[in-house]
Amino acid sequence: MYQLSTSCIYSSPFGYVSLNESQIYVTGFYQPADSNSSCIQCPGGKECNLTAAVDYFYVTGFYQPAESNSSCIQCPGGKECNLTAAVDCEAGTVSAFGQMACTACLQGYYQPSPGQEECSPCPAGYSCNSTAATICPAGSFSAMGQLECVTCLEGYYQPLEGNDSCLACPAGYSCNKTAKSVCDAGYGSEELQEDCVSCVQGSYSSNGADNCTQCPQGYKCPTNTGLPVLCGVGLYSYASSITCYTCEPGYYKDVNTTDLCTECSEGHQCADPAASPVSCVAGQYQGLSGQTTCNEYAPAGSTGCITCPTGATCGGGPVSPCNAGEYSNGTACLDCPVGYYCESAAAGQQPCPDGLYADVEGLALCKSCPAGQSCENKTASPVDCDAGYYSLAGDMRCITATTQQGALILARGVRPVKAVLTELITQFPLTVNRATTVVLETARALLVRLNISVCYECPAGYNCTLPSDELTECDDGYYSYVGEQGCTICPSGYACPFKNSAPIPCQPGQTTNGETGQMLCTDCSAGTSCEDPSTAPVNCTAGYYSLSNAITCTRCPPGYECSTPDVDQFSALQALSPQVLAPSVLRVQQLHAPGLTMTSRLPVYPVSTRVGNQQSCTRCPAGKECPDVDSDTNIADCAAGFYSEGGRDACVECPAGYACPSIYINYITVCVRGTYAEAAATACTDCPAGEECANTTSPGL
Repeated sequence: MYQLSTSCIYSSPFGYVSLNESQIYVTGFYQPADSNSSCIQCPGGKECNLTAAVDYFYVTGFYQPAESNSSCIQCPGGKECNLTAAVDCEAGTVSAFGQMACTACLQGYYQPSPGQEECSPCPAGYSCNSTAATICPAGSFSAMGQLECVTCLEGYYQPLEGNDSCLACPAGYSCNKTAKSVCDAGYGSEELQEDCVSCVQGSYSSNGADNCTQCPQGYKCPTNTGLPVLCGVGLYSYASSITCYTCEPGYYKDVNTTDLCTECSEGHQCADPAASPVSCVAGQYQGLSGQTTCNEYAPAGSTGCITCPTGATCGGGPVSPCNAGEYSNGTACLDCPVGYYCESAAAGQQPCPDGLYADVEGLALCKSCPAGQSCENKTASPVDCDAGYYSLAGDMRCITATTQQGALILARGVRPVKAVLTELITQFPLTVNRATTVVLETARALLVRLNISVCYECPAGYNCTLPSDELTECDDGYYSYVGEQGCTICPSGYACPFKNSAPIPCQPGQTTNGETGQMLCTDCSAGTSCEDPSTAPVNCTAGYYSLSNAITCTRCPPGYECSTPDVDQFSALQALSPQVLAPSVLRVQQLHAPGLTMTSRLPVYPVSTRVGNQQSCTRCPAGKECPDVDSDTNIADCAAGFYSEGGRDACVECPAGYACPSIYINYITVCVRGTYAEAAATACTDCPAGEECANTTSPGL
């Protein structure tokens, strides 16, 4: 560059200078003033035209650190640039080529070194901030790009550091976050279970067991750490038992097996639960439960032989019921003795009521004492009334009756009531319609009006406290016999459906709930026992149950749970549902009729019938009829006027002269004089007014 004159010519746009017509091209110079012989060098970071130097920044991402340059330098990667310099990015920041400023690493990425163009993703098994990656400790993990380490979830563990996942806790181990430990004996765990759990009572396990094992039937598991112990003879256990139990009375187990105890068979006794059944001795009968004829026999489940029930013979052969008019002394059927009647073998011999007699042996029913005769000796034939005495049919003794008007003697043994009344009406005219029925009370009133004094024996069922009082009927639950002054309350354990008859003892399985004055016995409710009918029912204890009419509670059978002691005898059994007690164990219930044992055990679910799969026949319950031998679906209560003592395919019609207010045999009552009952009657009917009832089997004449 040079200057030829004292005047300076403006630089060209490209920084040239010229003198006169000649141009001197000098790049990177300018001259802002006139008349200069030289140009000024364009400084760094400036852009110069011919006359001026100005700040220059062509494009973002460029810089120029030196003077006298006509262009800028693009900012390199990993640098942050201003107009004159490029500086390294700090750790945790980066920049790409041509980027003016550094930017921080994104979440999940990091950069530990300065001057870098890119951040690195956080590796698996590490936690990261923007400048560093830290290895995950044992008990935690992280995936690639994950900012933080995560603690292992419950049921998982990780013993090493720097891992991208945790391990599942295996069965038979307990696990904290960093290690696993084998379960001790008596404990167990399933996969993903963090802690070992103690085995429940009745189960056990060895070291490292993945679960506890249920103690099997026939074994006991007193601890959860030892192996099961086999129960010996005379002992049994259900699954999950911690101890062995002695066989219940009437059961035995004479071999060392895992079987449950066996019920003692009929005709045997099982006093020793560890020994085989012992046959009843000679003279004892091998009978079935509920039979009516035995001398001494052993029903199923007996610990000893017992006396043969009433009305049965037990002579060693087949059971033969006694006939009507007979009773049993335990070994043979005998004719009913004089003075007694034997309507049924089960009822035994019963004394003839007042007004009835039995002068010969073998009578099923006593005879009614005829009118005009007395029957004070019930074992002999009737005796004619003496002159001046009379009796009605069914009267026990002859009585006298006199009149103060005409000293009229009423000899009823000779002259019937109708004739006497006719004579009285003729002698003492009254306005009486002879077609009108005159009842006994009207006759008494007429005799009083005629001034005839007659004393009457207080009839059964009435209260005669004073001789002059009117007859007062006994209250419900009270009774009286002929000639008694007052009524007596029915004792506890007895029923008094009739006020003119003796109390009737409740049948086994019935009760009066410890109360007196009851007209009927009630069936013992399911879930209770009624060994003594005079006391209140006793609730079955845990592990026992009963159906209605039960004398005692029954032990819940092997393999079954009896959570409710009041299972209904028939219908409710169809509605039961299964309830799981333990793996492969089903809730079940033993079934039987009152007083009779079924040796088979029937599952509660599914339940469609109680028949089949039994070891013995089941006796039809009292008060019911069982027409089919292969089904229980047609079992039905006896109809009104019919009864059953049990074991019948059809109910028995109540005989004429008797009342059957209940379907049970022990309620049958003989009609008293002045009443009658035809066949199938539920109550005795008063003799119609104006008629004479010579017997108790039909209306009067």
